[in-house]
Amino acid sequence: MLLKRLQMKKEELFAFAELLSENNPEEKTSSLLNIIGEQSKENLFTALAAYQKKEKSKLDTIRRIYPNLSPSELNICRLILQDKTVSQICELLHRSSGNITSQRANIRAKLGLKKSDNLKEALQERMRLYEEEHHRQEEFSAMR
Repeated sequence: MLLKRLQMKKEELFAFAELLSENNPEEKTSSLLNIIGEQSKENLFTALAAYQKKEKSKLDTIRRIYPNLSPSELNICRLILQDKTVSQICELLHRSSGNITSQRANIRAKLGLKKSDNLKEALQERMRLYEEEHHRQEEFSAMR
């Protein structure tokens, strides 16, 4: 499915995956990039740009819903909504588990949640409510 969506050959996708997975010396990076055809490169960049735009839009929505959260807390919320675990968040943000756990506690406090409340479920529910309200407002505006 991914190959078809990106219109890539299997070898091109494997070369791209290898590029992403390692710290490659310049020579190897160059040879891997040569494996990926120009059209495939363009397809990848288009797909990545669309993904980045979608993620930025999600972060903007989270920012509107939770204006009292710090940029770091907003980023952690975005990752929680992507089903990332604490250890994955630590790895992605290069922070300790203590730091992430502390920030999650701060998020809970700012959202008025108890320690026993599931943070991910609370975030998902507020996102769902926001999106429903936003959709209703768009429908109302379209009827005018």
